[in-house]
Amino acid sequence: MGGANGTEGWLVSRAALTRGDGSENDQLGVIGVPPKTTFITPQLVAGRWLREDDHENVVVNTDVVKAEHLAIGDVVTLKIRGEDHALTVVGGGVEIGSAGGRDRV
Repeated sequence: MGGANGTEGWLVSRAALTRGDGSENDQLGVIGVPPKTTFITPQLVAGRWLREDDHENVVVNTDVVKAEHLAIGDVVTLKIRGEDHALTVVGGGVEIGSAGGRDRV
């Protein structure tokens, strides 16, 4: 019988991106994974993956990058669990998990 090779805590939450005109894209989800995770291999198409000291940076799903016209270096405001967070886009990558109909950041 097989067993687990390891465990890792991931945080998953809904999020809303505040646009420059004040409107929101509230159909987003965020996944918080440890920067040195070995459970996934990020498929980056631009920029870089997160580092351990990245507390105010984010890697964004390529679908969100296109829909929201984002670029590496942009600062985005994400409302997560009722709190606004100003985060700098440091990378763009292919979605790492199913969003159940929602885009992942």
